[in-house]
Amino acid sequence: MKSDSRIFQDMDKNQLVEMLQKYQILLEFNEIILQDLDLETVLQNVLRETLKLTRAEKASIFLINREKNILEFAATTDKNADDLKSLTVPMGKGIAGYVAETGKVVNLATVKGDERFYAGIDQATGSQTQSYLCVPMRVRGNIIGTSQLMNKKGGQFDPTDETTMVEFSRIAAIAIENALLHKASLEKQKFERDLIVAKEIQEKLLPRSFPRLEDYSLYGFTQPAQKVGGDYYQYFLSKGNEEYIDFVICDVSGKGVSASLIVENFDAALKLYKTMFEDIELMMFYVNNFICENIILGKFITAFFARVHRKTGIIHYVNAGHNPPYLFKKKNGKIKTTELKNCGPILGLTMNFAYSSHFLKMDPDDALVAFSDGIVEAIDKRKMLFGEKKLIKSYEKALALFSENADTTKAEFIAEFIREEINIFQDRDNQHDDLTMVVLTRSGEKM
Repeated sequence: MKSDSRIFQDMDKNQLVEMLQKYQILLEFNEIILQDLDLETVLQNVLRETLKLTRAEKASIFLINREKNILEFAATTDKNADDLKSLTVPMGKGIAGYVAETGKVVNLATVKGDERFYAGIDQATGSQTQSYLCVPMRVRGNIIGTSQLMNKKGGQFDPTDETTMVEFSRIAAIAIENALLHKASLEKQKFERDLIVAKEIQEKLLPRSFPRLEDYSLYGFTQPAQKVGGDYYQYFLSKGNEEYIDFVICDVSGKGVSASLIVENFDAALKLYKTMFEDIELMMFYVNNFICENIILGKFITAFFARVHRKTGIIHYVNAGHNPPYLFKKKNGKIKTTELKNCGPILGLTMNFAYSSHFLKMDPDDALVAFSDGIVEAIDKRKMLFGEKKLIKSYEKALALFSENADTTKAEFIAEFIREEINIFQDRDNQHDDLTMVVLTRSGEKM
């Protein structure tokens, strides 16, 4: 491509007048387009003015996707635009890919015989490309895409078209980047608003307080790794609060808004089928089918549901692929830890799966501790896991420090002590997964 000074030297009077008129249009265009922040409007304005400046039959714009290392179709004046929306070009392939990679201008009187030309666009639109001008779109020295002109009316694109288009593409690139930044800012604001809404909804799904019972204490917490987490827990008392205590803890794959929506589905299904079926195996059967039918393929939920009969201390539970909870028993000054069994696969994996259940007895002074995988998989700066052994040791420390005269219940004291141990271990700012725990303790024998 010739320098601007050489091009001007080679021009006659009419060409100079035409060039000055183009620059006048560019100045006016510069003032107008940089004020608009809507990406679609900017792209269409760019293409419309491009045709005016060059008398081309068609114009189009590709933008670079750096993550995928491809050019993505952004806009065109072609009437068959819908057929081109999904079009992508690998960097370095085709004329547009060559220009995006090298930064060189390509001006062809005819595309026939040029190996770089990609004929797929003509095939998709039923058109025929002859003359072709492709220029890079630069912002602060970085190429963000390419603009293409096809089939100039009256012949080949001349050097003045090249000069005009290079300058025009520079202005257009700035406007497009501004519009992209504005779009990203709006999307970020919307995402943050969605997070706030999702967080508020999720908080409403969790217990706001815990029951004060003479024979048991119950407490739970969840500490999301992000603003919105994928963990959930809840408890239910039987009518009159005398017969049994139910509680559930679950962990959804993933985090953020999508995980919170799945938590909502689980909460709705659980509350619906719990009222319909007294049998917890049957309840879990229908909850699983609901999850299979209503969440995105590839997402799943681990869940543990327990029913504790208050008078007998019998624990009836179903564990659907969740981290095995622990039953802690203190006898003769020593603490014995029992890991609860699994009862079937994670929810959302297999339709019509018949979950089994297990029974266990909770004696006075025992504690049942259920937790999400974020508890045992917390990582410190050395990339060491908190692990099951540290969890058990933390429980033993908490039990030794607890006093019956404390302001908190035994369950709350144990849960919050373990949470603090984990936060010190992992450094709260480096939390990589949600932390959730439910603790149920049975009081000692009355004297």
